Amino acid sequence: MSLTHIVTAAGLFAGICTAQAQDPSTWIQSQYPQIRMANLEEVIEQGTQAGLAQTPQQLLQLKKSLRQLQGKDRQMLPLFRQPSLGPTTGNLPIFSIDNAVEHESNDGWQWADEMTGPIASGSCAELNDVDCWRYVAAQSGFYTFEVKAAGTFPIADSWLVLRNHKGDAIVLDDNGAGANSLSRINVFLPAGTYFLEVSGYNGTGGGTYEIHATRDNANVITLTNAGAAGTTRLPASGATHDVFSFTVQDSTVAIEVASGGADTALVVQRADGGIVFANDDSYWGIFDAAADIDLPAGQYFAYVWDARAIADTPFSMTFDALPKTFGNLSTLGATTDWILGDESMRLARVDLAQAAHIVLETGDALPAAIGDTNVALLDRDLDYILDVEDGLVAGPTDYYGRVSMSLPAGTYWVAVTPFLGSWGDYALTCATLPYAPTASAQLGTTTASIAGFGDVNTYVVENGTQASVQVRGSDFYFGILGADGEVSTNTLCGLLHPQAGELLRGGSTIFTWDRFDYSATLDIQVIPPLYVAADGITVMSRAKDGDDVWMFANFQGQTAGYNFNAGDRGFLCLPLDALLLTIDHRRAPATGTNTWFQLPVGLTGVDLQTGDVHNGLTWPAPAFATWRNVFSF
Repeated sequence: MSLTHIVTAAGLFAGICTAQAQDPSTWIQSQYPQIRMANLEEVIEQGTQAGLAQTPQQLLQLKKSLRQLQGKDRQMLPLFRQPSLGPTTGNLPIFSIDNAVEHESNDGWQWADEMTGPIASGSCAELNDVDCWRYVAAQSGFYTFEVKAAGTFPIADSWLVLRNHKGDAIVLDDNGAGANSLSRINVFLPAGTYFLEVSGYNGTGGGTYEIHATRDNANVITLTNAGAAGTTRLPASGATHDVFSFTVQDSTVAIEVASGGADTALVVQRADGGIVFANDDSYWGIFDAAADIDLPAGQYFAYVWDARAIADTPFSMTFDALPKTFGNLSTLGATTDWILGDESMRLARVDLAQAAHIVLETGDALPAAIGDTNVALLDRDLDYILDVEDGLVAGPTDYYGRVSMSLPAGTYWVAVTPFLGSWGDYALTCATLPYAPTASAQLGTTTASIAGFGDVNTYVVENGTQASVQVRGSDFYFGILGADGEVSTNTLCGLLHPQAGELLRGGSTIFTWDRFDYSATLDIQVIPPLYVAADGITVMSRAKDGDDVWMFANFQGQTAGYNFNAGDRGFLCLPLDALLLTIDHRRAPATGTNTWFQLPVGLTGVDLQTGDVHNGLTWPAPAFATWRNVFSF
């Protein structure tokens, strides 16, 4: 694209956006006090009825206003990670009776139940319950997963997360099913193993449910510099969806969609299904989507749909990949670049040979300063770690981004994107300081308070074997990094969303931040399979329905170099000596939770552990027995 073309397109887009006499932002806020619940198609439909989308200029301004409000909302992911809330569909048909039923405990994807067909049923009615399902996509295709209310205590407000085979979050949804508060995910998936998590929105809105899965065929087309053409489809329609595959070296990739007047949206995904980038309206194509993004070497997929849920819209695509060298920002110290518009994402690589504290900041650059950016930190696979919308010390009146965080050694990516409607030049700086985590943490509850915008608290947890944990928080956001800097738990872990998580072997880092606002304190809860309940007396353990569970106690204490603290991956953590006692045995019930009331009187100052023998019928792991984590009581 020529500079003249860029300037002309930018001017046309700005002219259309200012043609609307009435700013619809006030109307959207009055109709949707919780902006997270605003669905694009519903806003367009109601906005049209209210006279706010009668012309293309008004429609574009309505969409822009919605996304600007969502971009500044604490409970939203950054816009470049949201596939326009996904293309919607009508009610899914009932394919058959339930063919799988959950078996607690399935609060982590390592303990997931098998979803062997199109429908499974479960219950997340218990406070903070998370149900995990393992789903094998035998063929690539366009998949729809939907939570439906069913059973005795129907779920009222769901939260649905789709993860890949490593547990990385691909996409998550709150209210994608339309007129209710239930969840639906529509996404292209390559063949492989995936995990679905179902929970109540805030840990309390759960209940009995069915999760439905359906697949449309995918026609995978190789995208080259010659371009390609396709047709939009609706999910769960039975039609074949056009999906475009491309492979690049380190590059800046340009994709432009042309539909002849339709309203297209675009998503770019990794080879394992992970969403890298999404765009709806663009400077280049106005209502047509585009991508002007940096990508590391690899295979990617691109998918196009009509943002107004219109099927059979023909479109064409152009494609270009300009080689780019990603230097190490932690040694370079600074870089400058250009943002074309909402379709742009610029990457910078940060290679840390050893653990360090980095401070990332965006700011003005010549000739035309952008003024407002989002700064996101990604792991080596481009998985989302965190983002800060307005992060300079000056606060939200200064709209550049800032991230200040201690990180383990590893490779990271910094993604710079514009606040909706912004374009221009920016500078990105990186200061590298000595590693300085906020504190150490134990399993259970950690209370945190961040200093301000862009400040990220980090808490190190040492453990010798991997542990499946449940994570939840009272406010803000938080996640878990493994010792190698790769995300092991992160979607929207804070803001009352219970999540399944993994605490990897070695020094894991629990981190907390706020993407736009901050106040008060946050309670982070990382709960292993064996733990003390809130009363401080009752011991609880999680196991699979039907397993035999033994509890052991040791009065000698843990032995340095032998004991492994937190962990649940297959070996005894307590020393084998005369002071190791078997104190109780239980058969895990249907709830998957054992409440150990019958501990001997005066049993304090000891280390406890449980061991599970998997003689139930619902354990998918390749182990006959699993030793659960140790904790002191």
